[in-house]
Amino acid sequence: MELTSEKLRLIVSFKDLVKEIEGKIKEGDFLLSFPVKSQSDLEELTSKVKSWSDESLLIFQRAFNSPKNRFEKDLYEAYPRVYNFPGKRRDIEYSTSIQKQIIQEKKLALFGNLRIISVSDAVTQPNKIDLGERINFSVNDKLMLILSKLYELNDEYYYPINEILLGNGIESKRMNEDRELIQMLEDKDLISTNPGPKGEKCAQITSNGIMFYEENLKPKPVIKKQREKQEIKVFLSHGGSHLWKDVARFITKEFGFGTISLQEQKNAGRTIIEKLEQETKDCDFAIIVMTAEDEQSDGNKRARQNVIHEIGFCQGVFGRRNVLVLKQAGVEGFTNISGLVYEEFTENNIKSTFEKIRQELSELKGLYEVHEKDL
Repeated sequence: MELTSEKLRLIVSFKDLVKEIEGKIKEGDFLLSFPVKSQSDLEELTSKVKSWSDESLLIFQRAFNSPKNRFEKDLYEAYPRVYNFPGKRRDIEYSTSIQKQIIQEKKLALFGNLRIISVSDAVTQPNKIDLGERINFSVNDKLMLILSKLYELNDEYYYPINEILLGNGIESKRMNEDRELIQMLEDKDLISTNPGPKGEKCAQITSNGIMFYEENLKPKPVIKKQREKQEIKVFLSHGGSHLWKDVARFITKEFGFGTISLQEQKNAGRTIIEKLEQETKDCDFAIIVMTAEDEQSDGNKRARQNVIHEIGFCQGVFGRRNVLVLKQAGVEGFTNISGLVYEEFTENNIKSTFEKIRQELSELKGLYEVHEKDL
């Protein structure tokens, strides 16, 4: 997949691409819930999955200057590993599970490609960066670019480093240069690595990497102007559970702070990413409610993908000290949650987290009282 001579460029607006990919991910969610009770149901599901997959491929073929590109190839090759054992009966239940595994793999590829594209400056905005300068990046420049992009991507997934370099106008000058860069960062415990499905090196930022970035590389935030207490806002990220509403009511009653949830905001023609960027702009703190909603093939349950993405996004916007994760017991976690403040609750007893919320938001309230005196 090292198509270094391709010089890939987006020829549609990133906003339109996001909208199309998010639409296909939602269609995938619908297909996962498609009921199969007979052979004709299975045939209908199989047909729908093929059409959905083909239409998803077309998105990537039409979005770039080269129809046959690395993102299209990733999606095309995204299939589950299926082992054929002698004598195994291929009944309706088994065949249905295969189709749903295909949907899961394609959904992950759609999501992963969108995330990589979102941090690929040379692909999405080649005229706004100096590609000539990037070609001559020093080793340290490359290391810091990798770390900054992994900070932006921070979630439960591991991302291919060569894709990050290519997407930002940096091609390896010699074989295995990307592996050497990865090793340097891993030796300092700034990233952790996992092999990708094709043997490529993939990485995610560690808690130490987050701390290093925030202390040394992240632009310092400008202190916001003095505001009244009721103007302090807390962003609430959540899945389909309504438990977040209990949190919103508690925050308003206890502190008088405003709360923002994407679900309650009008789309107004905006993509989810645009809504996220605009609605968090005037917030000061984020609370993420992780509830068990997406069941995996191994029986484990994860939070919705949007929730996982918003953890990393909010961490980048507010800093990890201003993000509180409320994690329902039994929800599959991920490595980088150790770098965040989190509180666990059992079943639907989210009220057990209110004391932790009180502690965190009391500090926020005190911080603004100090700023008001200084101002």
